[in-house]
Amino acid sequence: MRKLILPQNSMHAGEITPNAYSRDDLAIYGSALKKLENWNILLEGGVERRAGSEWIAVLIGEPRLFSFEFNEDQQYIFALTNTRLDIWSVDDSDPDELPTVTFVETITTNADWTTALLDTLHVSHSGDTMFVADGTGSQIMKEIRRTSAVTFAISDFAFEEPAAGFPRYQPYLKFADNPVTMTPSGTTGGINCTLSEAFWTADHVGVIIRHQDTVSDTYKEILINSITSPTVAACTVRETLDGTTETTSWDEAVFSTANGWQREVKLAENRLIIGGSRDFPHGNWLSNTSAFFRFEEGSGDDNQMIDRPIDSGKIEQVRGINVNDNIEIYTDQGEHYIPLSETQVLSPQTASIRAQDKNGINAKVPPITYDGATIFIQRTGMAMREFIFSSVDEKFASPPVSLLATHLFQKKDQFGAEQPADIRRSTVLNGTTRRPEGYYFTVNVGTGEIIGFHSIRDEKIAGFMRWSTDGEFHDVAAVGNQLFTAVKRPVAGDVWDEAFADDFGRAATIYHLERSEQSFSLDQARRATNIVPGKVFTGFGHLINQTVHVVSRGAVYHGEFMVAADGSITIDEDETEIVAGRDYNVSMKTLRPRFTVNGFSISGKIKRLINIVIELSATFSLTIAGANKILIRKVTDDMSLDPVGVQGLREFPLRGYSRDAEVELTQGEPLPCKVLGFQLTIGV
Repeated sequence: MRKLILPQNSMHAGEITPNAYSRDDLAIYGSALKKLENWNILLEGGVERRAGSEWIAVLIGEPRLFSFEFNEDQQYIFALTNTRLDIWSVDDSDPDELPTVTFVETITTNADWTTALLDTLHVSHSGDTMFVADGTGSQIMKEIRRTSAVTFAISDFAFEEPAAGFPRYQPYLKFADNPVTMTPSGTTGGINCTLSEAFWTADHVGVIIRHQDTVSDTYKEILINSITSPTVAACTVRETLDGTTETTSWDEAVFSTANGWQREVKLAENRLIIGGSRDFPHGNWLSNTSAFFRFEEGSGDDNQMIDRPIDSGKIEQVRGINVNDNIEIYTDQGEHYIPLSETQVLSPQTASIRAQDKNGINAKVPPITYDGATIFIQRTGMAMREFIFSSVDEKFASPPVSLLATHLFQKKDQFGAEQPADIRRSTVLNGTTRRPEGYYFTVNVGTGEIIGFHSIRDEKIAGFMRWSTDGEFHDVAAVGNQLFTAVKRPVAGDVWDEAFADDFGRAATIYHLERSEQSFSLDQARRATNIVPGKVFTGFGHLINQTVHVVSRGAVYHGEFMVAADGSITIDEDETEIVAGRDYNVSMKTLRPRFTVNGFSISGKIKRLINIVIELSATFSLTIAGANKILIRKVTDDMSLDPVGVQGLREFPLRGYSRDAEVELTQGEPLPCKVLGFQLTIGV
């Protein structure tokens, strides 16, 4: 029997799809894993147990999370729920203390979004203002304005008007068929506007229409007050008309109850960009320069509104806008961009939309910049792509980046057929005060897992990991260098039943706001302290009547304890500080080892597992192949001293024969663990 020593010095490629298990010819195979659950990929090549989470609050219903960053010192996390906005401030200015997350206020006035619309919302903000657009175009865009450090207000988006009250600087378009004419009955005051064909509906009440004068060749505004019939509207003239000539040259406001509202919003080049409306989904309008509420037609001056619909021969629906070196526009059918120049100002004369790839984007996952490209989920939901300039083709391309991790973006039906998973949300965490890695995160709501992606483009490194929890991840958002999640968790007394897999059998108070905290190794956790050492700790009211795990000093595991009705926990040893919360499954499994030389291959052969040597760093708990465990403390140790984590190489014997020869690493205790690499010894 030959003895082979097979090293794996990197895990940069992360978890790969089962469909690639036999592809040991791939370059990334030697740095990939069969399973990587609840680990973070490190830039050096190792992996470490993911951070736990600090419990912040119970959320009232299904939420949508957004970050609001006024400046580095004043940052907020928004939780939008059914007709409600809850706001917390985030202060992480002291690196020696846990970040402070403080409830600010609840707003219900003008918070008109419903639970059904939460998945469709798109936001963009600058300074003290955030705009919230409904991706279906069924609700008017909202403006959330920060009025002080602790107060906010929500209002309907309103286009600018001069002091005279007219004209209203908003986009206009003729939605009626082109041959349809309009005839005003007068030039001032109350008039009737009569159409040559039926068109008016009750939804047109309150809509501004315009009539083009034949004398001045300008459009004048008229307000519809009521609808007399499908051809006659009772109106008020806002700008004196030059005449009452019947004409086909008339139009109406693009955004209204009759035609729908703004679908997408973004700020770029000191302009507010509105992408699509309900009834004109392929439109794109850029506001006047430095005037976000002014969309002014005119002579085409450089600072005036830019109106550029997507003209691809198909009616595309704008679903996302992102800004890097250019303005990128993503639709249900393709990727486009408006070129930006360092030497030429963006203006009505210079702006153009250029079509690129034709993949389309998922409506529930906004595009976002990560590692020098824009990451987006394809329309089908089964692939993650990046929009990046190709110097070879001299155009933008959208290559897939999830080809070797497709299983994370899929689910299987009862017959094992692959289907799109329910992928939602996206955020990027650009490093923390503890680690420099940046990650892209999205949520597979169908499995309740967070999909993490780590990439270092210059080094041609990319890999996926996944996070699970005792419950289901629902949303994720980064605020500065802090990561927040919305998690759906069971409550004490619930009996799990697959029939109630969507809500744990309850309708309310099951969503929680939590913050990722690197010093915690438990989820939904809180830290409690005593002035003098003791066994009783309070402050766990959110976990009443539930069994929790307790850790102290970051590396001492005390076991499982029940939270009393008063929110207290009584442990067996005296401590001054504990962290208590839920444990989560941590698992890493190696791929089938590969070895081919001079025509000899171990593929398909029965292999004897001999040992595995693992390079560890600051590790306090690790179980190898379900049997071998690292020993951190001995009975002769002074238990009053903090334990010291395992550092360096450790050898663990293995047993058994297998064609796959895979080894799984898990944890029996919720403590820090970092694996830098390993080498597997087998006999063939």
